[in-house]
Amino acid sequence: MMRILLGAAAFFMPPLVSLRKLSALLFEGRMLIEYHADRPEAAENLFIRRVRKKQLTFWSISTYITRVVEPGHARRLAEILGDPRLSPGAAVLLRAASQRQMKGGNEPAGVNDSDQQRYHERLAEDGLAFMQAEPGYLDLTLALSTALSAEACDREDIFAGAIRHLTTQLVHIENDRTLARWHMGDVVTARLSLFDLDGALHFVSSSHLSGMTKTQKLSAELQSIVDETVGFRHVIRKAHEDILARAGGSRLAVVADLLVIFLPAAAFRRNKIDYPGFRSDIRFALSGIVKALDKHGIPYAVRSRLRTHGVLNMSAPFFAYHTVSETDFGLHFKETDRPSLFSFDPRGYAGWSRFSTMTLDELHAADVSQEAASDFFYRERQRVIGGNLSKYRQADVSNVEELPEKFIFVALQLIGDAVSQLAYLDLFEMVDDVVRAAQAHGMAVVIKRHPLCTTPEVSHYLGELVSRGTIRQVYSSIHAIIPKAEAVCVINSGVGAEALLHEKPVYVFGRSDYMAGCFVCKSRGDFADQFVPGRSRLSPDELRKFWYLLRNTYAVDLRDRDRATAEIETRVIDHLKTYQVGSRFAGEDH
Repeated sequence: MMRILLGAAAFFMPPLVSLRKLSALLFEGRMLIEYHADRPEAAENLFIRRVRKKQLTFWSISTYITRVVEPGHARRLAEILGDPRLSPGAAVLLRAASQRQMKGGNEPAGVNDSDQQRYHERLAEDGLAFMQAEPGYLDLTLALSTALSAEACDREDIFAGAIRHLTTQLVHIENDRTLARWHMGDVVTARLSLFDLDGALHFVSSSHLSGMTKTQKLSAELQSIVDETVGFRHVIRKAHEDILARAGGSRLAVVADLLVIFLPAAAFRRNKIDYPGFRSDIRFALSGIVKALDKHGIPYAVRSRLRTHGVLNMSAPFFAYHTVSETDFGLHFKETDRPSLFSFDPRGYAGWSRFSTMTLDELHAADVSQEAASDFFYRERQRVIGGNLSKYRQADVSNVEELPEKFIFVALQLIGDAVSQLAYLDLFEMVDDVVRAAQAHGMAVVIKRHPLCTTPEVSHYLGELVSRGTIRQVYSSIHAIIPKAEAVCVINSGVGAEALLHEKPVYVFGRSDYMAGCFVCKSRGDFADQFVPGRSRLSPDELRKFWYLLRNTYAVDLRDRDRATAEIETRVIDHLKTYQVGSRFAGEDH
């Protein structure tokens, strides 16, 4: 079977590259099966056989270290290190892992900030070490991910090395017809991540790519970006200059107290799980910020930013996407649980936001018209519930599984997601707590797993609970499950917000931007202490006012572009007035 697959792939791809690539993918797939089945010894045996035959990819080495070496499951590491066929890059990484193991420094990464810092620093160090050991190893995604990890742990020295390596490989690939055609998508992604829109356009128009269907698709995507960034191309060019300066070991000088725009590479990347128009929405939000500043003649500096989540603290006002702060100088914007609905907040997003810390009194809920709040709430219900809308695609509402008569619904989320750092209890502790309380009330527990979760530990845990009859695992639309539940429990998933729209009692086990409308469980036993079937945290009138504030004060609906542009301008200028920046320019049109 493997020979058939390899042969089919070879028919469509450049011969040497295609066979190597597919062979590596099949190997990594087999390793993944062993990891998920919790068979580290079998995975190590596969790894050794690969060492004897083929060059190992950085990803296969790194995963072997993470899943076998670091947990202490490696039994043949010395044998691997002694094999003369081991590639230079693999030797460097495995020796470093072996030394850490002997020193007791191979700790699995946790979810708090310091754990994540160490994790990213190790990835960055390993990535650069591998690239330096094997400079001819072509992998643009490795250089980019190394730079991302370096930025995450503030290692500008590694960041510079990774970007220099990336630009060298880009030139090499772009000048070779076979490589250019094979790495076409990665080249465009890399150029856009470097904020080099002109370079990406030049590449797709080269003679190397003429006549290819994929070229036409990439050209159309790039033209869309060009059209959407007309108003801030000057900002993109400044970000490109900044990233090149960083690659040279420096940053462009910034005048003291000058506000800063952090331009995110995320505005130009793509991901299969994006909702349609997601990156366009990020670009639109950026264009609104730039347009507001330019309209009022407010000067600013531009900084490049490759990664998304992270802490940014500055002593002057700034604008950044998908970031958080310990002060109020920044205006952070990010998509919420709803497509095209972006939050703007001085502390960050989700449970990091200042909005999440505020009570209804502090939010001035009393000033909101009850009639306006109720009208908005019912329109939202009709659109979201009636349209079966959620962040991820849902099954048809009519296609619902049989549910218990009385149950508590628990919606799970991804382990390792950025907002998991805000959890008071982890996923397993939450479920255990809910199960105990439900049993005391004679109720069932219904669980829906996150649609993208593939974590083996979660699979094993849920499998055990299902086999014992402790829980019911379901796959129906959340809008078919929530209406029948006595309560909804989440850590801080967007499902919790959607449950509020269903007017169900919601219990959160972590910080969230909608937590003012929920019962909060910070410790074991909190759920049992607070749970009363049918009791909600807010009255119906309070809930409607809170929902209005959540969706209109905290967030901006980008679907109406003209209205959103005006709203973003208001938020930008109001934010700057707080620091007596915008007040100098308000009313002036430059």
